[in-house]
Amino acid sequence: MRELSHESQQFRPLVALILILSLIFLFSAIFSLAGAYLAVWIFGIESIQTFTASFENQLQYPEAMIFLQGFTAFGTFILPAIVYARITQSRVLPFFTLDRPVSKLLLFLAVATLISGQGLVTFSAWLNQQIAFPDWTGSLGRSLNEMNEKVDRGYRIFLDIHSFGRLMVMLLVAGILPAFGEEFLFRGIVQRIFQRWTRHGHLAVWLAAIIFSLIHMQFLNFLPRLVLGAMLGYLFLWSGNLWYSIAAHFFNNAALLVYAYFYVMQGGDPAELQSNADFQWLPVIFSSLLSLFLLYLFKRKAQIPDTDGT
Repeated sequence: MRELSHESQQFRPLVALILILSLIFLFSAIFSLAGAYLAVWIFGIESIQTFTASFENQLQYPEAMIFLQGFTAFGTFILPAIVYARITQSRVLPFFTLDRPVSKLLLFLAVATLISGQGLVTFSAWLNQQIAFPDWTGSLGRSLNEMNEKVDRGYRIFLDIHSFGRLMVMLLVAGILPAFGEEFLFRGIVQRIFQRWTRHGHLAVWLAAIIFSLIHMQFLNFLPRLVLGAMLGYLFLWSGNLWYSIAAHFFNNAALLVYAYFYVMQGGDPAELQSNADFQWLPVIFSSLLSLFLLYLFKRKAQIPDTDGT
């Protein structure tokens, strides 16, 4: 990956990592609390206790949940990244390489890589589901399973896109905000911190992808998010341009949302969209090989050599 001249060197990598994590926790706490109060006020919920007393209570107010998700996502990902950029560099756009030109060919390859990469994601999801918590994990295993189930139930609310208006809202909340926020944070900041720390591009990609997957708090979906995070990381590593990761992230999420919209409008159950019951090896293998080939082609066309020599 080419050296990014806009990144400040005033903080050592460990200090920089502590700083961005501190900003994440601070703004996430503030926006989660403020978002809950705003949701209660906007959607006419009886009280903050009624909305936040339990996860089951929140499920009774899907519109408020979606609002809270979007509001919190802005505070958790986008705002900390922008504040970090302003602390270390006066201009935000150059810091995130958003002032660089975009190649239409590379943009197409980036988006096609991630969309065709659903084969790898499906396989890794199937592999992840084969991992059962052994008895000796006890309460920890049960807690992780319960947490995974709660997140799954929340996603079912988000995939229940039963109107065009809801689709537009979800494209903002689950498409645009994550595409910019998570790429700013994990590729634009965390991956670059690990790049300077380890001086090894591939290791930086996978370390950032691990954190990217862990922060979603779903152990049973850890591997598919790890794969997605790594693909996004390589798009940035080999191009030095965050636009490709942002575009690929958005179109990957948008494709699922649009599919969910048509699926639900035809009477489908949103819960079935999270199932791997129709797992078939041949399409998965073909899709996986295609995505790897497109990623290789992206690297060749980007024509940016690795600084670590690998």
